[in-house]
Amino acid sequence: MSNNLEGYTGGRRKANVIYKPIHLLYTRPRSECEFFHYQEESGAYIAYCKVLGRPLTKDEAIKCENYWRTCPFRRIGLQMEESGVSTG
Repeated sequence: MSNNLEGYTGGRRKANVIYKPIHLLYTRPRSECEFFHYQEESGAYIAYCKVLGRPLTKDEAIKCENYWRTCPFRRIGLQMEESGVSTG
């Protein structure tokens, strides 16, 4: 498992450190949010938010799955897209 995954925030490149106890998911995460994605790593999963530019904790991933329609980060991402700003 890679401990340093690259992410982007505010146009600056930043290394994201993965802490297995808080980031690793053992079931495939599912969210209909257009800014959500995940990577499979050694039979487990790591969820990411393109707006935040970082991996999501287990708790954040669950919230993203269940409450993606009302997520404030999704709202920011949609506003950024309307303004022509890339979210990754």
